Amino acid sequence: MVCFPFQKCLWGVKFTVKGAKNVANVIEKLSVREKLLGSYVTISEEFYSKNSSQGPCDVLVYLATEVNPLYVGPVSEDEDTDLDCIADTVVHARGTAGPNTEYVTRLADYIRKHIPEERDDHLFKLDIKIRNKMILVHEHRHQG
Repeated sequence: MVCFPFQKCLWGVKFTVKGAKNVANVIEKLSVREKLLGSYVTISEEFYSKNSSQGPCDVLVYLATEVNPLYVGPVSEDEDTDLDCIADTVVHARGTAGPNTEYVTRLADYIRKHIPEERDDHLFKLDIKIRNKMILVHEHRHQG
């Protein structure tokens, strides 16, 4: 878990890479994929393990900001309008790793299963909208 000043905390999975050469290789690849191609910013934050008595450790976090050309954050004062806009974008987007719908739906499934105490209403509402839009897209493709 990472805590930011602008929100209470951010849950995530920490991947540990061992060996200086391996670390350099991973950071180089992530820098291309996340920073250069994805326009994310990188920040270093303290990570607190959920199931460990170990103290915090430093992790790299790749974060989309409003200056990111791919950012689909708030577009209005209405949360439902924002969620519809984000869901439309996600349903019609695909990256090299696969459809963006999988990223959101699998993330929501993971949070529900592994961090049931987390009530991320934004993520869960977005997940429902995306799943419903995927059904409509599928039905539209298979009509008549």
